[in-house]
Amino acid sequence: MAQIVIYKGSYQYDAVNVFAEYLGEGFRRLGKDVAFIDLKDRENLAENIQREFSRSVEFIVSFGGIGFEFKSGEKSLYGLLPFPFIVLLVDHPAYFLPRFSLSNMMVTCMDRSHVKFMREYFGEEKKVFFLPHGGCLSDAPDSQRTIDILFAGTYLDPDLYYGEIKALEEIPRKLAFEASELILSRNCMDIEDALAEVSLKYGIDFNEKKHFQKKIYESIVTKIEIFIRAFKRTKILSLLDKSGFKMRLHGNGWKDGTFKNIQTFSPLPFKEVLNLMKQSKIVLNISCLSDGSHERVYSSMLNGAISLTEQNPYLSEKFTDMEDIMFYKWLELGELPDKINCILSDCGKLIETARKGKEKAEKEHSWFSRAETLLKDVNDFKAGNKASL
Repeated sequence: MAQIVIYKGSYQYDAVNVFAEYLGEGFRRLGKDVAFIDLKDRENLAENIQREFSRSVEFIVSFGGIGFEFKSGEKSLYGLLPFPFIVLLVDHPAYFLPRFSLSNMMVTCMDRSHVKFMREYFGEEKKVFFLPHGGCLSDAPDSQRTIDILFAGTYLDPDLYYGEIKALEEIPRKLAFEASELILSRNCMDIEDALAEVSLKYGIDFNEKKHFQKKIYESIVTKIEIFIRAFKRTKILSLLDKSGFKMRLHGNGWKDGTFKNIQTFSPLPFKEVLNLMKQSKIVLNISCLSDGSHERVYSSMLNGAISLTEQNPYLSEKFTDMEDIMFYKWLELGELPDKINCILSDCGKLIETARKGKEKAEKEHSWFSRAETLLKDVNDFKAGNKASL
C-alpha cells in the first residue's frame, strides 16, 4: 500500500506538529499507512527522505509548505517524484508566496477568503481547496473547570505594525491604511475585498490591472493582516480586563503589569494548552478569520469548554450562537462582557452549550474529519491533473 508522508518541523509552541500527529492518526483510522519525516533532524534528514521516498508514496503533506526548497542537483526534488506535494496552510497565504513554486502542488486554506486570494493571485495555475483546521483532544483526565476564561497567544504590538505600514511608499501606504480602516469599520470584511474597494476609489480596478494587484498583494497584505490581528487582540483583551473577568493568558511577549485582572503566564507547549482547556469554562479565540476557522475553535470544544470566537459566515453555517458556541461581533464588542457574565452565572446553560459544541466538534470538526475531506480533495486534484495531461 502506498504511504502518506507527513513533514514535521519547527513551529511556535509545537502546535503544528501536534496537528500533523492528529492528521496522521486520522489517515491511519481510514486504513492508510503514514510515515513522518522530522525536518529538524538535519543529521539524518537525507537518509530519512531517501528511505521513505524509495517506497510507494501516495502524497506528501507539508504544513505551511516546509521542505518545498529541497533539490536533487539543480532541480526541485518534487519535480522528479510521481506524487503530489500537499500544502496545508496555517496562516494567510500571503506569508508563504515564495513556497508556491512547485508544479505538482495542491494548497489548502483555512479561510474561504484565502482561497479567493490564491485564485486572484495565481489564477488557475494552482489547485486550491478550502480546509479549516481540525480540533485536538487532550489526553489528560477530565478535571474541575476552575479557569473562567483561557486565552493562549503571543503579544502583538499594534503600534509596531502600524509603524511598518507608515514606512511604506505613498501608494501602498494609502491603500494599506484605508483598507485597515475599512476592515475595522465592518464585521468580517476580508483584506482582499477591502483592498479592491479602496483601490476603486483611486480609479484602480484590480480586474483590469492584475499586475498591480499582485504587487499590492505581495507588499501589503501581510502588514494589514498582522496589524488587524494585533489591534483586535489588544482591544478585546483590554475590554475583558476592564470588565474584571477571572482570566488566564499564556503566550510569548506579555509583560507583567499589562493587565489589572487578567493573569499572564509564560508560554506553554501546545499539548499543555490543551490540558488547560480541560480546566476551562470558556476558551477565547482571536484569530481574525473573515470566513473560516482556526484550530482553537474546535480544540476548545473537544476538550469540553465553550468556544468564544468572532462570528463569520462559515462558522455561522456550522454553529448557532449560545447553543453550541459563543460568538462576538467586532462592531458590537461592548455587548461581550454582559454575554460572558450571563453564561458564567448560569451553570446549566454553560454545561449544555459546552456539551452541544463538543458533540458537533467530535462529529464534524476533528482532524479525522479533515483527513477524510483531504483524501477526497487529493483524489479530485489527481483526477484533474490526469484530465489536463
